[in-house]
Amino acid sequence: MVSKKKTLAWGETGDVVYEYEFRGLSTDEKPIFKELGNGSAFLEIDTGKVFFYDKQNEVWGEPH
Repeated sequence: MVSKKKTLAWGETGDVVYEYEFRGLSTDEKPIFKELGNGSAFLEIDTGKVFFYDKQNEVWGEPH
């Protein structure tokens, strides 16, 4: 099960987006939806890995 916390933010075009912090297992699906803001984070609680959302490409990735 994925838990979440959201914070109001503004998109580049002035639209409302939300920066989310998700926590879940590595086997949980990382969500993608319209109001998901760039830089939202997903912590895999079983691996300790953190993924960040790239809104432009609509993908989750690990920092380099």
